[in-house]
Amino acid sequence: MRIPKLLPLIFACIASFALPQLTVAQQRAVAPAPPQLERLDEGEAPATPIRNPESNNRIVEKRERGQVTSIKVERGDSTYYLKPNTQVGSALHGDAQSSATRAPQWQILEFDWGGGDPEKARDAAARAATVEPPPAPLPPSKKQ
Repeated sequence: MRIPKLLPLIFACIASFALPQLTVAQQRAVAPAPPQLERLDEGEAPATPIRNPESNNRIVEKRERGQVTSIKVERGDSTYYLKPNTQVGSALHGDAQSSATRAPQWQILEFDWGGGDPEKARDAAARAATVEPPPAPLPPSKKQ
């Protein structure tokens, strides 16, 4: 009768000795070495010219009572205006009548009524008339 009472104790002792050996066996597994990497050749320079983003940019902000009412952005030959999205009437932010975004407003059909300098006008027309040819297509690569 003593054996059934000691049986759980024997199993507990065996389990306590077996668990540390199982954890040690798991820790001894060695991770495989990382794959060897190959050096890649640098590609050719891009065919399109990369322009400096800071050239010919002009930003003018208009403020009333400390709040921005409009922003005028002149970039190259284009001019556009950014205005804050103010809600109309009793519409609240997130309401069905309100809008989350407001698109920029581009300035179009601007005429110079003063005449100005005819030499500058000729230069601007010559610059607008000259178009750069597209880049030459790259030769097809041969795959081995």
